[in-house]
Amino acid sequence: MDNLTDELSLSMKTTKDDLISKVNLLKKESKEKDKEIQKLNNEILKNNISQILDKYEEINGIKLFALKFKDKDANSLREIADKIKDKNESCAVIIASDLGDKVLFVSAVTKDLVQKGIHAGNMVKKAATIAGGGGGGRPDFAQAGGKNPGKTDEAINEVKRMISGK
Repeated sequence: MDNLTDELSLSMKTTKDDLISKVNLLKKESKEKDKEIQKLNNEILKNNISQILDKYEEINGIKLFALKFKDKDANSLREIADKIKDKNESCAVIIASDLGDKVLFVSAVTKDLVQKGIHAGNMVKKAATIAGGGGGGRPDFAQAGGKNPGKTDEAINEVKRMISGK
């Protein structure tokens, strides 16, 4: 054990007594860098929103944005959904993010479609259930998670079927 702490102290360029505080400092710095990376990724996404706005399909007269991303957190997905809704008078959105060991879903629906019976909570619940999870929310906005990212395509296709009424 003493040999291990000697090696770690040498590697971390610190004394044995300061080893724990050095590790804690590195953990803190790592967390801060992760946040900065996420912030920069969000900025990149904001700048590319015009490309996202072209990625929809029309199903029964409903403009549906069904998007997939990798490693986007819930805040990023919410922001994307909000931006899409801000730029479209009438649309429904289902977004998935593959996080490796799990998948996140966010769904948003404009007020006019909510009045026509399209429900974001039901959309996201259907997707999450297929991906081995759960969740839900309001008629205009919802989020959920699943344990099986491999089912993301199937989940999104099921939401499309739901919108089409089939």
